[in-house]
Amino acid sequence: VTAFSVNAKGVENLAKASERVNAVFVHVSTDYVFDGSKEFFTEADVPSPLNVYGQSKLEGERLAAAASSKYYIIRTSAVFGIKTGKQKVNFVDRMISLAKDGKVLKVVNDQFSSPTYALDLASKIKELMEKPAPFGIYHITNSGKCSWYEFTQKIMELMRLSAKIESIDTASSGTKVKRPMNSILKNQALEDIGIPPTPAWDDALERYLKEKYNT
Repeated sequence: VTAFSVNAKGVENLAKASERVNAVFVHVSTDYVFDGSKEFFTEADVPSPLNVYGQSKLEGERLAAAASSKYYIIRTSAVFGIKTGKQKVNFVDRMISLAKDGKVLKVVNDQFSSPTYALDLASKIKELMEKPAPFGIYHITNSGKCSWYEFTQKIMELMRLSAKIESIDTASSGTKVKRPMNSILKNQALEDIGIPPTPAWDDALERYLKEKYNT
């Protein structure tokens, strides 16, 4: 399976190479290693992924920890940020594009996460390494939580777009991929070592839109 080749074996190869040159290894993982059965998840919670993507990312975590003696495994969620090249646009950009095209936005209102600005994520990883923090697993997301529907509402509000947003549940979305309904990552490990919390997700979104769309 391609997912395991990239997210597990590929990570293991990088971790081994890092170990050979005595470098610190940083691996970015996901909230999808959890099953969504709790209100939020800390670094101490036992992962239980629901889909192949989550399973492959969890295996990557395990292989990285086994191959490297100096590692930071960073779990994050719903990342958005400036992208270049031929990469797919992120959720924020896709909703804006659809709205500008006059489309009705059908968005699930029963899946909750903490949308995270890539700039804030990178800044916290840098802060973690410069401290330096003990090696191990850390959750880094913007503060707060929302559903994808609420996230879309805020995007439209900040962009001053009057798109019609239709609230749907996961069962009506047509997806065959099982996703955690509640994948809030509590940044407990950062708090424990005295690193200040990240800004709220809506603050992060507003800064992103100003940077990219000059709102």
